[in-house]
Amino acid sequence: MNPCRPSISRDLVIKAATKIGMRLTTKQLAKYVPFAGQIVSAAVGYAAIRYLGEEHMKDCIRVARQAHLEVPLLGYSG
Repeated sequence: MNPCRPSISRDLVIKAATKIGMRLTTKQLAKYVPFAGQIVSAAVGYAAIRYLGEEHMKDCIRVARQAHLEVPLLGYSG
């Protein structure tokens, strides 16, 4: 019996198991990536629109005050 043979077989089994494990993990992850991507996209879109909206309100208030117009209190203090 060749002493190198068991080592080669064990290495092949380990490599094969690792590859199969990676394929399974990749397939499982691929199921969730599109869903996670949509969540991240929606969160980024919401944050951007909210930021732009708040900046717009601040600019409107600043312009109204510079024009000496009365700014109604709508629960926004900035």
